[in-house]
Amino acid sequence: MHKKIMTGIVALLVLIIAGSVLIFFKSIQPYRQAEKEAISFAKKHVDIETVDEFYWFNRKETNFTLVGKTSKGSEIVVFIPESGDKIKVMKQSEGINYDQVMSLIHKEYQPNKILKMNLGMIKNIPQWEVVVQNEDESLTYYLIDFESGKMTSMIENV
Repeated sequence: MHKKIMTGIVALLVLIIAGSVLIFFKSIQPYRQAEKEAISFAKKHVDIETVDEFYWFNRKETNFTLVGKTSKGSEIVVFIPESGDKIKVMKQSEGINYDQVMSLIHKEYQPNKILKMNLGMIKNIPQWEVVVQNEDESLTYYLIDFESGKMTSMIENV
């Protein structure tokens, strides 16, 4: 009797774990598909050989951002609107990178925890969106201009 109960519990746990893994992979499928399509699209229009980072940026408009290298090794950032028109390509050196934004946020604002950093376009201006959790567990959203590194907007205590 004891063996049957243990076997049933183990089988139930295996089913729960398998179901959780399946749900996880299904939930990231749209993200992976968007990444795959953005890379494929960019390679048809821009000299981008390798992609190091992908960002799916949702504000009033959706756009995708790729950070990578050209065939000559130059570091570039490619901004792709969801519509696929008006691709913008910049040299990474024209703006601040992920590590620089992270350092800036820690130095200037001392957040309790950085939850998310995302690079995209807002009204044709490249922006870093940084979401932080404050000590009181409220959220603050910072928009940091990609080119200047200056904060352009802040929404506090969300």
